[in-house]
Amino acid sequence: MDSSNPMGPPSIEEAALLRLLRTLDGSAREVIFSRVLLAACGDQSTEPTPLSDGEWKSIEEVFWGSWPADWPGRQVVELDNLGDPGAWLEGGPGEPWLRVLFTEAHDERWAASLAESYGEKCVELAMPLPSEFAEEPVYGEVTDDDLAVFRADFVGFLKAWRERVLNAAEAQAARRNGSEDQRGAHGSV
Repeated sequence: MDSSNPMGPPSIEEAALLRLLRTLDGSAREVIFSRVLLAACGDQSTEPTPLSDGEWKSIEEVFWGSWPADWPGRQVVELDNLGDPGAWLEGGPGEPWLRVLFTEAHDERWAASLAESYGEKCVELAMPLPSEFAEEPVYGEVTDDDLAVFRADFVGFLKAWRERVLNAAEAQAARRNGSEDQRGAHGSV
């Protein structure tokens, strides 16, 4: 078993799929990804379209049940302080969350958007900001330093959420198939 990958080396099918996936443009990858994720979550009957808002109703429980309230490296962001963090997240970055989490990696861009929204919500709710505890405190406004801390926290949040969604999909597929190993025969392409 490959020590860098706890699941071991990719099967022949996995290696072939990765090579083929790399040949596709972004929109084709979205279609493929949506179908694979739906299938992994047990929705074999849905004919998905590229990551539209309504498409994910069949896996909503897996997806929304997986967002982390805490994550490695979190410094100051407390989603519970927002009142209803799920509602705040559903207001999201203006793109479907599965596109944010699973298409071309733009964690920094999405984290910056979340940081700005979180900062605005902190000011609206009169929550303390990190800059209020600085050597020269700033009150009532979000500083660039605040945004940098929030952005770093949200990069970690996105990575943790992505991993939790994948783990939930893998676990659901394993339960459905009565197996813990979803990879198939090992080999190289």
